[in-house]
Amino acid sequence: DRGNRIVSVFCYLSDVPPTAGGATHFPLLGLRFLPRRGCALLWYNQRVDGDMDGRVLHAGEPVSSEGDKWGMNIWMRERPAPSDIKLHPPGPSQSESPSTGNLKP
Repeated sequence: DRGNRIVSVFCYLSDVPPTAGGATHFPLLGLRFLPRRGCALLWYNQRVDGDMDGRVLHAGEPVSSEGDKWGMNIWMRERPAPSDIKLHPPGPSQSESPSTGNLKP
């Protein structure tokens, strides 16, 4: 168990037209942020005393058919990942066969 999230960062990877929705909404704080490519939000999930800060409850609002929203989360947790986690390298290279369009190992 890596514990709770201490800090969250949400990076916007795409622009969304203002009329298309997709804002990140913090209802208990009365804040709403529109997606802008290259921008990021950072917030602390815990208070100074270590208790979770419920005020940072948030949600991504729906995006209309006018746009797409791409983003990336980065989380800092209370404890690091266990050292016994094994990272698996990618499998054997696969390439597309030009004659059939099928993948071959």
